[in-house]
Amino acid sequence: MRRPGSRAATNTAPAPAAGAGWDGAPRAPLALGVPAYFSPVRESGEWTRLAAAPPGTVIIVNPDSGPDPGMRGDYAAAVAASRRRGCLVYGYVDTAYGARDARAVVADAHAYRFDLGVDGVFLDRAGCDREALAGLESVARSVRPWGLRVAVNPGHPQVPAEVLDMFEEVVLFEGPLDMYADLPERGDVDTRPRPGRRWHLVYGVRSASVMAAVLTVASWRGADVVYVTDGHLPNPWEALPDYWDRQVDAVSRTAPTPVLP
Repeated sequence: MRRPGSRAATNTAPAPAAGAGWDGAPRAPLALGVPAYFSPVRESGEWTRLAAAPPGTVIIVNPDSGPDPGMRGDYAAAVAASRRRGCLVYGYVDTAYGARDARAVVADAHAYRFDLGVDGVFLDRAGCDREALAGLESVARSVRPWGLRVAVNPGHPQVPAEVLDMFEEVVLFEGPLDMYADLPERGDVDTRPRPGRRWHLVYGVRSASVMAAVLTVASWRGADVVYVTDGHLPNPWEALPDYWDRQVDAVSRTAPTPVLP
């Protein structure tokens, strides 16, 4: 989930335009979508903290930039426990912007489903053009008969609107705080109801107060799924943020309806 050309975050909270009625509270139900790129064995403490995630949270597991032949021993118990708590667990799959053969992507999805019993797959480094997304939609059709949901990560909002009709979740932003502040005002963002959920991933947010502002702005911008962390490149997702419990509390108060596995 690393993207080139990211700038350092300024940690100035983005805010809605004047007159938007911003009072510091999220405007719509939000779910958490956590890239949990840490091992349940080597970083067991992080998984203990992750257990606070409310029902409906999406947790992405990533054993080795994709599935690993020995992942069942390390991950199966943690995946099962997360699912029992009402979370959705997705397996990370790198699509290499369309360079990987679709059969290899499907094989990764198969490994996650039948080795770990996940609920879905997270197709990272997805292309943004219609041709690339159509190829991933074909992958989605191949894996859904196994009971898998499919999320894709183009990582920014400049994708065809119909992508939200193709997948269960679409990451429309992944990047540092200052880039998030530069996104268009809500009037320029397509927030019409679509089958797919909009997902925002924001890193480099150092304080809990700024995290809370980001959650509000994410809701105001039409996000359905969000995650904010104090991590930085090269891997912002290697641990939960210091303010994890406060983020869980803030999102829990929006009371999203959990998605059934």
